[in-house]
Formats: sequence, structure tokens, C-alpha cells
Amino acid sequence: MAKFLSLVVVAALALSCGESDGPEATGATDVAVDSAADSAVVDAGAATGPTWHGEISAVIQNRCGSCHREGGIGPFRLDRPEDWEVMGQPSLSAMEAGTMPPWPADPTCGKFLHRGDMPKAEIAQVKTWLDNERPIGKAQESGKKAAKPVEITPTHKLPMPGPFTPPKGTLDTYRCFLLPLDTSVDRFLKASQVVPGSDKLVHHVLVYSLEGDHITKAEAADKKESELGYTCFGGPLPNTGGGGLLDFTSGFPNQLAAWVPGLQPRVFPDDYAIRIKKGSRVVMQVHYNVAAGETEPDQTRLDLVLTETPPKRLVVTRPLIIRNLDIQPGDKSAPHEQTFRYYGEGEVRVHSLTPHMHLLGSSFESKIHRAGGDSECAVRVPKWDFGWQQGYGRPIDDPIVLKSGDGLSLRCVYDNSAANQPLVGGKQQTPKKVTWGDGSLDEMCLLYLDMSMPYEPGLAAGAPPCQGIDTCQKTCDKSSPTSCVYGCQSTEPVCGTCVIGKLISCAGINCAAPMLSAQNCLTNCLIGSLMLEANAQTCLETQCKTKWEKVQACLDPKIAKGECNKQLKACGVGF
Repeated sequence: MAKFLSLVVVAALALSCGESDGPEATGATDVAVDSAADSAVVDAGAATGPTWHGEISAVIQNRCGSCHREGGIGPFRLDRPEDWEVMGQPSLSAMEAGTMPPWPADPTCGKFLHRGDMPKAEIAQVKTWLDNERPIGKAQESGKKAAKPVEITPTHKLPMPGPFTPPKGTLDTYRCFLLPLDTSVDRFLKASQVVPGSDKLVHHVLVYSLEGDHITKAEAADKKESELGYTCFGGPLPNTGGGGLLDFTSGFPNQLAAWVPGLQPRVFPDDYAIRIKKGSRVVMQVHYNVAAGETEPDQTRLDLVLTETPPKRLVVTRPLIIRNLDIQPGDKSAPHEQTFRYYGEGEVRVHSLTPHMHLLGSSFESKIHRAGGDSECAVRVPKWDFGWQQGYGRPIDDPIVLKSGDGLSLRCVYDNSAANQPLVGGKQQTPKKVTWGDGSLDEMCLLYLDMSMPYEPGLAAGAPPCQGIDTCQKTCDKSSPTSCVYGCQSTEPVCGTCVIGKLISCAGINCAAPMLSAQNCLTNCLIGSLMLEANAQTCLETQCKTKWEKVQACLDPKIAKGECNKQLKACGVGF
């Protein structure tokens, strides 16, 4: 099964709540778009027109101030009227072009809460103000007000274990730090906030909880490196550079929190929470950007509101994956596309979508495909930029709902031409064949889904992935042990991937031909069952019936005779 990849760079869930028009930033904005204002016609001729104190100051604070201020990560300030004398026209041009504030998504695709693109009415106000030679106005003028910040009262404050100074001369540094949190019991996250230690260096922050073998790998990397923390790229696991297989039975890196300039604290509605499992470890990935050339110590902190009371609905983050990437050198447009369908009796609620590629990505698109044949756009990023990845959240009362047979497609397009090669040590690289992998010069095609589902107790610490399968075995078709495993809905999704790995080692060369023939379909259905909690057996019977029947015909006799029990024991299965 596929390696569990480095997780997304920025995911801002739609499940944050606060005032209905309050901030939830993506990129460098921190206020929701007012749809009325977006369509309003600005009366530029009224009185003296917009002034700094009357309208413009609040617009700039809401749209630009989180980055372009003293000590901010932006390359220049915009929070004072005098800053606009030189940088006003370039800033207006960026607003009119849609490059700033950063909102990479196509506004005509999908339905999102707290969009980050700047309303045309506000851009027109800034233009009129500049054309009128930037009138200051009076400080007591009651114009547009800056958005109120969301505040939380944390139950736990987790600073980095010490200060870290990113190296001078290295533009981007990705560093992971293990944070101390007592996980002797299951805890449930109700709200979170990342507090950067150095505003001018911290570009973004992601926080995860790790389980199983992931903890072992992270702790080993943390001990191995002489400086605080360990090197990571795009996610919480140590870089391997090769993107080899990593066992999904270790669990999923579970995203807990995120920060980019302007992002407000994340507060869940009353009935929602993220589970931090007993025995897990919290790790924080920090992306440092030393664009200004100067560096300093940073000690970023994570604030959490935790409870031991389970919610009605659990929020989980899981990726849909196209892992079989083949990007040829010199290819300016290399598309990879796949559809994953949900098969089950219930439904899947998707609250937020976060695309993820690396440095060669040129565009991303996801569509919703209904069982009846209709389709609609879910999210589209026409010009991919690794530096401005973000999550696109839906209104809490209007998630994407997938019923049985519905699916989501991913389309990742890559530019592997000579002109689009990354710089390494100041030297532009020569195009080469690129496949899936963890490293910055490898590639990925992912769509992270923030989903919610009814609360159920999780597996106990150390429990096998297929715990609960004995219930299925009492009622399933004894003549087909494989359909018993893959049709069982009372086990964790990782049960299926654990079993297929053990069956491959058990069957050996005897079943290699039918399994190789069904490989693509098998991978697609297992990813769908893992990430969407779908019924893998229904998927296999629907999408690759003949090929799957040949696999079953080869595997079932060996399993039924108990010849694979030694291998399957690790999954908690026996026949």
C-alpha cells in the first residue's frame, strides 16, 4: 500500500466558528467576504471619497496587515498611510490581478466559507483613494471597522521544547518538534491556536498527533539530529527521500491545528471535536522563510482547548491519493487523474478540501461525481503555487455529502520542463523523471478531506487493525475469506491494507499474476475504503469484478486452510 505521505501544507477547516462575519483566514486575509459589499457599487464621488481613517485602514488591516506590518513576514509594510506612497501602485496591481491577498482557488468552482479573495468593491475603494492622492481623513471618522479577533481560553499551552534558529543563507527550512502532552487518556480537541515566536520567520505551522510506528520514527529522528527537532518536508514524518512504502496500520498522522499569517484560532461547534488518541504524540511542523536574509531564535507555541468528553461527531483528516506518478523529463503538461467512489449504507460529509502537490505542480482540480452521472466542481487551483497551499472550507451546514456510488476525482497536472525546475544550492536543476516521494524534488498528488462522522470508541492502544472481525466471520460467506475481510464494516479501515500486505507475502508467486492484473483496481478500492470508510468488497465487485474473482479464486483456498494464519495474526485475523 502507498506510503503515508507528508501531510498538507496549510489546512484551514470550515468547522471554525465565531461571528458569522468573523475572520478565518487563508493565506494573508482574516475576514470573510461580505457578498453584499462584493456586488456593491462604490460611490467614489460621495463627499471626499474614501479616507485612510474612514475606510482604507480597516480594509488594509483585514486584507494585508497580517503579513505587511512591522515584524511581519511580508517584504514591506502597508499598515501606515506613508507606506502607500511608494508601494501603493504595485500593491493595487497585485490586488487587481488577484495575486494578493493570496486565494489560489478559482472563485467559480465550489462553495466556500470565508473566501480569501478581495471583494471588487474594496479594490475599487483602494484605487479611488490612491487616485485622490491618499487622503488621511480624521481619526474619529466612523468608517469600516477591522474584524474582531477570535479569542480562546486554552486548557493547555505547549511551547516548542526550546528555541530554534533557522540557518542563515537557507531560504526555506522545514523543522518538526515533538511537544509534551499527557495522552494517558483519549482527549478531544475543541479549539486550537498557534502562536508564532518569530513573526518575520514563521511562514506556516502544522500540528499533528502520531501513533504507533510513526512515533518511533519521529523520536528516533529527534534524537539523531544535533539541533532541536528534526528535518521534515511538507509533513510531520522524517524525510526518507525515497518515498518508500509505509504501513498504514501505524495509523494516520492526524492533523490538529494549522497557522498561516492572519489565521484565527480554530473553534469547533459544540457537537464536533478531533480525537487525540491515548498513547499518541503531538508534533509541530514549522516552515521558516528567511527571505529577508536575517534570522533569529524562534519558540512557537501551541494553545489547545481539550476535554475528555466525547463529541457527537468526530472530525478526521484523510487524503485521497494518486500514487502512481510518472512525470517524464521535459514534459510541460503531465496530467494524472483518478476517481475514488464511496460504497456504503451511510454517507460521507466533507467539510474542507486541501489539495497538495510539490514544486512541479501546475494545476489541480477535483470534481464531485454522482452515482447517476451528474458532476460538479469541488475545488480548482488553476495556477499551483507550493508556497500558498491552503484549505478550502465549506459552510458547516452545507458540506459535500457523498452517498453510495458517489465519488471525488483528482486531477494533478505537472510541468517538468527545463524552465520550471527548482533551484538547489542556487543552481537550477536539469529535468529528470519524477515519481512519488517525500522529498522536495519528488512529487505527490493528494486531496486532504476534513470529514466528520458519528462518534465511536476507537481501537484500544496496541489493538490489531482487524479487531472486531470475528463478528463478521460468524455471518459471512465461509467459502470466500477475502470477501469476508473486505466486506466487513465493523473493523477499522486499516484492516484491509494490513490483510492485503500479509496475503501478498503468504501467496507469493502462486497468485502473482492475478494480483498484478488487479493491482490498479485493488489499490483504488483500498484507498477509497481507507479514506472514505467505504466497503472495499462492493467497490471491487463493482469496478473490477472479473479480475477480483480471479484473485479470490487463488487466495481463498490457501486462507480457508489456515495456510496464511501465521502472517494474518499480526492483523488480528485467523481462519
